[in-house]
Amino acid sequence: MKNNYFTMLLLLSSVLGGAQQSVLNGVVTIHNSKFETKQTQYVSHASVEETFGRSHATTTRTDGRFELTLVGISLKDNVQLSVKKQGWEVVNHDALSVVAGQLGFIKIYMSPQGKIVENKIKYYNIGKTQSEKALSEKIKEKQAERKKLLKNQAQNQKAIGVVETEIKNLYDKYQTIDAHARDMAERFSRVNLDDASEEYQTAFRYFQRGLIDSALFVLEDANYAQKVEAILLEEIKLAELKLIIAWNDSVLHARRDSLVNAYWTQIAVLKSLRHYKKAQVSCDKILGFGLTDSVQILKTYQELAWLSLLNQDFDYGEIIVQKGLKFKADVALERYRAYFGALQGKNNSAISKIPKNNHHKVIIQQDIIQFQQMGMLQQHIEILQTFLKRL
Repeated sequence: MKNNYFTMLLLLSSVLGGAQQSVLNGVVTIHNSKFETKQTQYVSHASVEETFGRSHATTTRTDGRFELTLVGISLKDNVQLSVKKQGWEVVNHDALSVVAGQLGFIKIYMSPQGKIVENKIKYYNIGKTQSEKALSEKIKEKQAERKKLLKNQAQNQKAIGVVETEIKNLYDKYQTIDAHARDMAERFSRVNLDDASEEYQTAFRYFQRGLIDSALFVLEDANYAQKVEAILLEEIKLAELKLIIAWNDSVLHARRDSLVNAYWTQIAVLKSLRHYKKAQVSCDKILGFGLTDSVQILKTYQELAWLSLLNQDFDYGEIIVQKGLKFKADVALERYRAYFGALQGKNNSAISKIPKNNHHKVIIQQDIIQFQQMGMLQQHIEILQTFLKRL
């Protein structure tokens, strides 16, 4: 009898355990409202629920806050939220992926329908126009230099050849302006400036006015390395004291995200100006953040490997690829490893890791075209073209 009673208790506890509840707390604010109006504005009456209906659906209050009760979801299970309001759209979709029972405060940003697209177009036009203007000025300077050298053509033949190559490269760079402008527009349109650092906000204001060089100067001048170290030290201190409280944790993540966004924007601007070495340094710093998002980590390894190829920093690039592949298997990193091997004249065993089909040959051809447009040395382009023929 006692055994039966004990068995019933176990069954009852397991059923109750499967139906456990947890509460998620968060707030929905208007994207960039504080940056634009000096005051944070909230989205009220937005519906919030778990995507598959495993929650008591709720709506945001006048202060944008909500408490969502999850039902039948085990603690620490991944959960996808749905936040909706007619005429509005969520900007930071990644914030909708949460964990049942998490202590961290969920911050969702919404924007009037269509505003993000409008901003993308506006920022794209700013980036493209200013980059074209900067290139035109550089080409004009080089053409004046060439004209001066031509006055004594026999003596300056070698220098003339160098200048003419530089002019050709500048014209080739026009082909990359569009892609870089789109990249910057995508990045700026979704950054929530309300949580961004003062330096980032200042850089953004310069960008809005078309002053890209000034924006880049602010981003480069900011002592991000010191801030990164401060954040990491604070995290260690909190861990040691076992005081990782929800509010403090959320603040740290917000600051971390702000700095990471600033670095990615800096990288995009530096690439548009062909300052690949500086872009590589900024990209390298992102890995020092101790990121936890696997997608973000893999993206950083890929970008760092790509920049290493452009900088002819092949030894370092191979190390980065190895670290990236140790973190996670990835076709793009395998492809870059094969490029590094080919460019260093090694017996390239990495080529066996690349799928032998037309799809990947097309991808490699596209890579080579991009390398050419971004100023890779012609001798390296020819090596990669030979590599492609061997596949």
